[in-house]
Amino acid sequence: MGRPVSGRTEIAQTKAVLETAWNGPESKMAQAVVLPLELGLTLRQTAAVIGVSRGRVCRLRRRFERMVQGEQSLKH
Repeated sequence: MGRPVSGRTEIAQTKAVLETAWNGPESKMAQAVVLPLELGLTLRQTAAVIGVSRGRVCRLRRRFERMVQGEQSLKH
């Protein structure tokens, strides 16, 4: 069993992005955060759902967390 998924503090911002971003990088970032937290998917399962590698899911999650914390713009 893997370690617990992080990102619970960003869930409200993540859901807001999902409501406005129908596709593209913003949507994939938000899905990479929400799917494991809300549906209990593993990173591998999340990767299969959104069509990227497991490593990419990890990078998308980190990027979204940095963006929410104001360290990185969304269009970077």
